[in-house]
Amino acid sequence: MPDEAEAAAAPGNTPPFTRFIANVSLPQKFDTKGNLAANWKKWIQIWKAYGIVTGLDKQPSTLRVATFIRCIGPDAVEIHTGLPFPSDDDRQNIDKVLELWQNYCIGKTNVIYERYRLNNRLQESDESIDAYTRVLRTLAETCEFGSLKEDLIRDRLVCGIRDNSLRKKLLQEPKLTLDKCLDSCRAAEATKLQMQAMTNQNNESRDVNALKSSSDRSSARMVDDCKFCGKSHERNREKCPAYGKVCKKCKIENHVASKCHLHEKKTSSKKKKPKAPKSKPISHR
Repeated sequence: MPDEAEAAAAPGNTPPFTRFIANVSLPQKFDTKGNLAANWKKWIQIWKAYGIVTGLDKQPSTLRVATFIRCIGPDAVEIHTGLPFPSDDDRQNIDKVLELWQNYCIGKTNVIYERYRLNNRLQESDESIDAYTRVLRTLAETCEFGSLKEDLIRDRLVCGIRDNSLRKKLLQEPKLTLDKCLDSCRAAEATKLQMQAMTNQNNESRDVNALKSSSDRSSARMVDDCKFCGKSHERNREKCPAYGKVCKKCKIENHVASKCHLHEKKTSSKKKKPKAPKSKPISHR
């Protein structure tokens, strides 16, 4: 009994659809809001890649159109239904479908407005050179610059960067290309970051030294075993715990009883041995 391949190859038999990979996720729905031209350019790349990966690009046009409609989503289906197809047969022609969608999305682009957006885009305070360049490239996609696109992106980059000294340097370059401009901007950005890191490190070192010096000065102003209170404190009489207090023994201010000098004198006098009385001289008669 012939297998399926032989049966399909037999004369007069219509070959079935070639089996293709169906377990690859479908492209996301087409975003009909915002910039249609930019959205379409992104989406059509995903659609073409999906066709190559799954083998859909080798399938009959009717299957490709059906898959296309399944992918674009309900909002885009309404647009699809209103496209000016010349005939019903054209509705099943994937090339015609993509052509009308291309005209619809790109035709809605206001080139003047897109160029206005590009020419007014400045580098933000926390935006790197590479991030800024990516934004400019995206904006330039809908400006229809043609062969001048790279040069005009370079011009916008020079005019839009925040570093005035770098801009002056770039303007002095007689044959400045976009690649040279980017290299100079990246080098300047890296140098700026390195200088900031060095400055922060130096500031930290100064802070540590200042703290150590302050600690040393504080230590130098300290007094140990104060003769008035017996404790350690700053060399300042107002910092002495005994300052302003009355001694309980001698009733004199500014010292405590344990450091009372009068008490010490009395104590020391009591400890002294009494002197032996002088003997009277014996008279000899």
